[in-house]
Amino acid sequence: MAKASPIWQKRLFFIGKIALSFTALYIVYRKVDITNLLNLLWEGEWLWYLPALVCFTLSQFVSALRLNTLFRQIGLTLSEWANLRLYWLGMYYNLLLPGGIGGDAYKVVTLRRRDGVRTRDLVLASLADRAFGLLALILLGLILLFFYPQDLPGVNWIPGLLPLLIILAWGLVRGIQPALLPVFSKVLGWSFLVQGLQVGSVMFLLLMIGQPTHWLGFLILFLASSVLAALPLSYGGAGAREIAFLYGATWLGLAEAPAVVISVLFYSMTLLVSLSGMLFSFRHWDESSSQKPAAT
Repeated sequence: MAKASPIWQKRLFFIGKIALSFTALYIVYRKVDITNLLNLLWEGEWLWYLPALVCFTLSQFVSALRLNTLFRQIGLTLSEWANLRLYWLGMYYNLLLPGGIGGDAYKVVTLRRRDGVRTRDLVLASLADRAFGLLALILLGLILLFFYPQDLPGVNWIPGLLPLLIILAWGLVRGIQPALLPVFSKVLGWSFLVQGLQVGSVMFLLLMIGQPTHWLGFLILFLASSVLAALPLSYGGAGAREIAFLYGATWLGLAEAPAVVISVLFYSMTLLVSLSGMLFSFRHWDESSSQKPAAT
């Protein structure tokens, strides 16, 4: 039997991701009382949504700075404005294109036309950007889990696990792209700031729905759901975050309805900020607004 063409493989993968998203959402909304969800949204103090949105938007600005820090290490010098526009376009394309990495591919294709920049270095810098974000998510989630008041199995291993993960990450960077080692600590610091701003955003959402207790548990759920949403298993993370909140709430002994509402509200902010990148899509990214790569 003839093999499926690469185009059909991508289409089947895309259809599979949509199917997984719909299946996950179906499971979530079958298990949770929709009336409770709607009541939480209807009775929520929506003024808190604005500072939550501001925190999330700031986290994306910091994330763009992190990416530009990595770009500079491979000899690519972009102005912060040019990098920010490209980053926002990437978020927009990540939302629209199959695979969840369409924006990363767009950035690589756009920047590889520049003299002196190797495609391999661009790809590795983009992957490192995502990997540092994922590392900060895991580390911060483990730290919060260690201080969670409920007695959970395995938490005593966390203090030893944290430095081990950082050492492993450092070793991977050293082995794959040693040019990034000088900014390892700086980029990891940017990553913690990104996640800290997003945690602040979730705290505002908790205030919005009138959830004054169990904040630590909801923040742990958010970080865990962000790890799951970062995996290319669903369309734009839809369904993955909700299913993580639903079953994680059961594990931590939290109310399910507020957990699912938080996931929906956070996803709505992701959509709003990502869609704003459409404004930059009307005008082609201008390479002249950036500087040429530094000579090596």
